[in-house]
Amino acid sequence: MTTTITKTPATGHAEHRHAEHKRGAYDRFRDQYEKLPPGVQLIGLQLWLPVFFVIAFCFCYVLAFHAPSPHNIPVQIVSSNSQTNDAVASGLTKSAGGELLVSTSTDLATAKTQVMNGTYAGVYVPGATSSTLYIASGNQYQLATLTKTVFTAVATASKTTLTVDDLAPLPAHDSFGTTLFYVTLATTIGGYMVAMFIGMMGAALRHRTRFAILGGAAIVLPFIVTLITHLIGAVTANFFVTWGIASATAITIGVVVNGLSYFLGRFVTGAALLIFVFMTVPASGGAYPPEFLPGFFRWVHPFVSGTATINLFRHAAYGVGPSPLLGYLLLACYAAVGLILTFVGRPLWVRRQRKAAIHHKRPTMMAAAQMAAMSAGRKAAEEAANSVAAGGGSGASPSDGELDHYAPEVHVETESIRVQAQNDGQLNRDHRVPVTSDATGGPAAAAGVVAGGGHD
Repeated sequence: MTTTITKTPATGHAEHRHAEHKRGAYDRFRDQYEKLPPGVQLIGLQLWLPVFFVIAFCFCYVLAFHAPSPHNIPVQIVSSNSQTNDAVASGLTKSAGGELLVSTSTDLATAKTQVMNGTYAGVYVPGATSSTLYIASGNQYQLATLTKTVFTAVATASKTTLTVDDLAPLPAHDSFGTTLFYVTLATTIGGYMVAMFIGMMGAALRHRTRFAILGGAAIVLPFIVTLITHLIGAVTANFFVTWGIASATAITIGVVVNGLSYFLGRFVTGAALLIFVFMTVPASGGAYPPEFLPGFFRWVHPFVSGTATINLFRHAAYGVGPSPLLGYLLLACYAAVGLILTFVGRPLWVRRQRKAAIHHKRPTMMAAAQMAAMSAGRKAAEEAANSVAAGGGSGASPSDGELDHYAPEVHVETESIRVQAQNDGQLNRDHRVPVTSDATGGPAAAAGVVAGGGHD
């Protein structure tokens, strides 16, 4: 886009005229693409999502879960005899081959507390004739099972009898410890879907409207999840505590996705899936403990929102895991990022839409396809009504193929947009010209950009 300045004879004022945008390969591609039926255009513009989905699924799920193997599982040897501790720890470290991260201690009470909060997968107390292993299955079933297998072999090799003391056993209705993971997933998906729809379909909504919708959804959807899981006996933790954790998760994720939508438009779907589903499922420790996963997922484990939520649920249900304050702090950090994105993103989005309207920018491909589809639908309805009025039989509507080929005629009033921009001081005085109908899509195209609120 280039700008030329000329002086008008009558006023002597400089008149700014924007030269026509130089057409490139993208414009030529759009010209050809927009000759397709509107329905085909809309479908084609959304095909990026299944492509993204299958790629992300392979790299996040298949890569993470196809060959789980333990890495540096933390265990502790506790004995009043330091020589015994060192001997057992040394032998175990050599035989484990990197699977275990072994430490020693003489304080059994502290060690048992650390098993409960997840610092250690197990604490082993060797003895002359009998040994004891302390685990907490409520923290992670797979870790507890592996630790029991390892130390059963250690006790057998030392010819002692092993007693296993599970400090936080899993209940019969959740024998593998996966129920709370699925509750976390249901809460997460509900939160991001509401915000995703707001970003895609309610781009022009003000903050108070968006937050009202997010807040309502963060109360209702978690209530439904909590009610159903309690009614079927899947979750037995305090109803209101569970509901509160689920609501905190839903509103946090909703705020983040809401903020991202100002920058990504309709592509916020991909970002939300990547951050809150494809990363959360493997890295949160719900399906497999992070010690079983490739290095990248072990590294991001402390930072994904699912880690906070599932730890909060486990603490409420089984009394295990780190302090709840850590979980709420992580969710608060996500919410803070979401609020920053929201309050920074909206002014940028508004400025972008007004600039597009002022310069008669061509609407996005999605906006153009939507307007064409609406125009075709209106024409089909009018023709059917006219056919009935004229006594043309039963008034059968045209076929899909006929409907697709109605030429789009879209007339959108953009004067209000220009007046608002003028009042805000964003429209140069010399650009304040009357808005006239433009068959080539001038003002209508600009309004399409504003109405679409998204990106190609």
